[in-house]
Amino acid sequence: MSNVTVESTSVLTTFWRDSIGAKVPAALLLLIRFVIGPMFIGTGMYWMRAEDASGEIYNQISGVIESGRTVGWYVPFLESWVLPNAGLFAFLVTWGEFLTGVSITFGAATRLGAIVGIFLAANYALLYNNPFFPASGNWDYAWYLVVLVLGAGGRSFGVDTYLARRWPRCRLW
Repeated sequence: MSNVTVESTSVLTTFWRDSIGAKVPAALLLLIRFVIGPMFIGTGMYWMRAEDASGEIYNQISGVIESGRTVGWYVPFLESWVLPNAGLFAFLVTWGEFLTGVSITFGAATRLGAIVGIFLAANYALLYNNPFFPASGNWDYAWYLVVLVLGAGGRSFGVDTYLARRWPRCRLW
């Protein structure tokens, strides 16, 4: 009886140790980067080319709030901070999305770019009231970006490979 217990414990211990030491395959990280990164670049460029980005963002957020789709506790923040400062938020969203996309696509400071992307995706999910589980809408992007953060996605055929050699203690790459 004790042999079974010892054997199952060692199997669980081995499984746990192997799981923690497992790495995300480089090809999967590269695929995520090459799908998500250009999407952020495209959205950032859309806002760059918009004639009146702040007006467009203001109208879009106002419309979503009026439709009642926004998460209830998030509405006061939108009404008291975002809408009155639509110009500032248009600038932040435009450059945040564009630079996040460049960072992720080229694998340069990927963890930082992915963290900014998670923040953007979470805010969009709250705006559009996407449920947290099961993964849907903007949360999908957030979960993929979490994989890039945890898997050091920029070290798979990215600039972060060289940056990590130069500054090995920095956690951004």
